[in-house]
Amino acid sequence: MSCALLVCMTVFTGCGGSFFVDPTVTGIQLSPANPFVQSGRTQQMKAIAIYSDRTSKVVTGSANWTSNNSKVANVSSSGMLSGLITGSATISVSYQSITGSTLVTVSATPLTSIEVSPVTASVRAGQTLRYTATGTFLGGATQNVTGNVIWTSSDTSVATVSGGVATTKSVLTISQTQIYASSGSMRSEPVMLVVYPQ
Repeated sequence: MSCALLVCMTVFTGCGGSFFVDPTVTGIQLSPANPFVQSGRTQQMKAIAIYSDRTSKVVTGSANWTSNNSKVANVSSSGMLSGLITGSATISVSYQSITGSTLVTVSATPLTSIEVSPVTASVRAGQTLRYTATGTFLGGATQNVTGNVIWTSSDTSVATVSGGVATTKSVLTISQTQIYASSGSMRSEPVMLVVYPQ
């Protein structure tokens, strides 16, 4: 067997063949995202690894979990989140050198609903619009939770939204999208954003 043939077999498992490369981790998602947890209560978190071949795998028990404010909330090696006192903490998880994080808010009472305003809005393409999310807690207390929720646009070709600020895209006809705010399994009712061509 020639050296050239040996090299070919080592790299490709056969001349003219293709070799398999293991997919690599490209991102980590935490679920639920941006949860509210009542002080004295626990919430099981989940870590999901996203791979370069677009597959995913739950790696909760294999990842490294940390809290940047363990006085407010701490997290065990199995992803069990414990709310201690009212406040906010960032929960981070790392797996194969890739890190993901989410904001956790600890409240004295559980969150019961999220309301987004304005309910309807119309703007020209290219403009921005600021939304507000108000959380209602058990007992009726309310709090501005705009920075503590996940924002979603149902049609990102019309507008994207982050931190409560919707950025509209260029459109050729009158278009619309629905805007949501969510925390864990809690989601607001959709509000309508109408975008007019410039």
